[in-house]
Amino acid sequence: MIDKKLIKRIIDISYRAKEGHIASSLSVLDILYVLYDKILQNNHHFILSKGHASLGLYTILEHFNLLNGDLETYCQFDSILGGHPSNKRSEEHTSEL
Repeated sequence: MIDKKLIKRIIDISYRAKEGHIASSLSVLDILYVLYDKILQNNHHFILSKGHASLGLYTILEHFNLLNGDLETYCQFDSILGGHPSNKRSEEHTSEL
């Protein structure tokens, strides 16, 4: 069961940013949590093909201390955390697993 704090975090960030696909982000939260908690190792790569779920991914990365960017800047003009994840913008700012 996902911690309700993660769900609240997604809703709060989306509300403040006036951006984000809440349903898409919530629908992958369980899967992302298990992947990052139990399955993915240092040498693994993860590709999120559901771009509208970026806020779910960013929230999980933040939860596991793998996000070097500031989630509070989500979807702001100069933020590395856009509405759709991009390896070009976030590659330098995401920690290795």
